Amino acid sequence: MSFSVRSGVCLLFLTTLLTLPEHGYPYCDRPSFKKAGHVAPPCCPTVSAARIKERITSCFEQPKTTFPQCNKHAFIFVTASETQHCVDPGASWVKTRVQKLQSRGICCHIL
Repeated sequence: MSFSVRSGVCLLFLTTLLTLPEHGYPYCDRPSFKKAGHVAPPCCPTVSAARIKERITSCFEQPKTTFPQCNKHAFIFVTASETQHCVDPGASWVKTRVQKLQSRGICCHIL
């Protein structure tokens, strides 16, 4: 291979590496609520550990200190049917589900 061909291949490889998301995961886009048409959900006064079987289309994280009237740490999953589920972050399945959502480019927006 000539020098110019090797240089071109090397440049292409480096460009590809620089455009890949960190750790090889798909980019988890965090658009503003207005841009994406998201509306922040109401607070979760109670949470559930029940699994959600329906496809999740958006995710929010409610820290314990966000709403004075709802001082619960919760994940709010919005499904394809626009149902909002207040979920206990300590539920055994939540961490895996959040990782799967991130691999699809769905981030949990912090309220």
